[in-house]
Amino acid sequence: MARTKKFKVKKVAEALEDSMGMVSHAAVKLDCSISTVIRYIKQHESLQVVQTEATEKTLDLCESKLIERIMASDLSALIFFLKCKGKDRGYVERQEFEDVGKKKKFVIKLPKDWNTHGVSQESSPDGSG
Repeated sequence: MARTKKFKVKKVAEALEDSMGMVSHAAVKLDCSISTVIRYIKQHESLQVVQTEATEKTLDLCESKLIERIMASDLSALIFFLKCKGKDRGYVERQEFEDVGKKKKFVIKLPKDWNTHGVSQESSPDGSG
């Protein structure tokens, strides 16, 4: 039977921080299996906190880079942001409705060329194209 490696919680925490909260990358840094890292995280509440915080920092970094692209008038970034954050304003390719009583989700898929705001996806952010 193969013996699993023993790690100090601090070492696993450092690997998670260095890996931006990604378990598979932490496992590579520790030279162990992904399941070993997952087991440590489940067993140590402090590692759950470390992983959550590292993941949140990574999300913040990604969001700041997205905002940079939006400020640079990158049309793809603008569309992506509106599809993610502007759903309640109608910026969607599909609409989802949930039947709370029966826990069912209904999805209406809209055609790719359907546009709720009459703005061509080919136009530039300043409206010139």
